[in-house]
Amino acid sequence: MNYLELTHKLIHILLTEPRLLFCYFKALLKGFGYIAYFRLFKPNIVIKFPFFVYYRLKISGPGKVFINRGCSVYANSFDGLVITTLSRHAQVIIGKGCDLGGMTIRCSNRISVGDFVMSANCLLQDSLFAVRRQPNLKRADQVEREKTSSSLSIGSRVWLTGQTILLAGTDIGDESVLGVGSLCFDRKIAKSHLAVGNPVVSSVSIERLEKMVSSG
Repeated sequence: MNYLELTHKLIHILLTEPRLLFCYFKALLKGFGYIAYFRLFKPNIVIKFPFFVYYRLKISGPGKVFINRGCSVYANSFDGLVITTLSRHAQVIIGKGCDLGGMTIRCSNRISVGDFVMSANCLLQDSLFAVRRQPNLKRADQVEREKTSSSLSIGSRVWLTGQTILLAGTDIGDESVLGVGSLCFDRKIAKSHLAVGNPVVSSVSIERLEKMVSSG
């Protein structure tokens, strides 16, 4: 979302539903406060303006977090957005224009979320065990523990519906949907597919589903 798009959106809200303008500005101001705070006190966390915070936001841990412009944090069954990095080399990257509601992220290695992703209450975790690095552990034990961690990738325009869990090795293609209550572990979902199951073992093309519905 660039500044021209932001201006158009503000004008549209003012003309159609002026009462919502207060909530919109409040979320924008709150988001700006988070951006300023992280820039001053936590340089490992970078959030691009504009950023809209309608509900609670919590980011902690030693790793790097990047949230691109135009993202919004909404209320859901759980906290709006909770991000925890579990090691210094951990990276969380969230694309632009994402609607994040009830999302919890626990990152040991790398978790990337594409542009315009929409989420209900869901968990993204790239390791089997969400345990922080422990300095007293021997190096061999640390390496063995990190073998259970791998990257997690979500494409653009993906819909993560309610009560979904994405674990290590998951790769969701662009414009795909993860069905309610689904668990995805070490699975690649192709572009424009619907994946359902606990755990997910296969997916079906959304285009094929649309054809089945239209023919029926």
